[in-house]
Amino acid sequence: MRISLLLLFSFFTQADMDYICDVTLYGRDDSSEQVLKQIKGLDCQRNNILSIRLDLAVSMSSDKIDLFAGQFCRFDRQILTTKSTLSCVLYSPNGREFY
Repeated sequence: MRISLLLLFSFFTQADMDYICDVTLYGRDDSSEQVLKQIKGLDCQRNNILSIRLDLAVSMSSDKIDLFAGQFCRFDRQILTTKSTLSCVLYSPNGREFY
């Protein structure tokens, strides 16, 4: 009985991880402020998948990837990186504060 109720209610649930916030940075405009501006412009919400991509002409330094991950990603979920992309679960559309 419990299993059938659980299955019935599971059809009506929705996770915010169903949405991808695709942030693209062009040229050398790869600041945290630009990422934050695009996140807000796309109306990204907590637990959305965040994909930050640089155009092909530029690659992100590992320091910049670490900065973006630290500011915007959840650390209890997988974080995927390459030389020009960062994909993770969005912690908060406002980002974390630096002290």
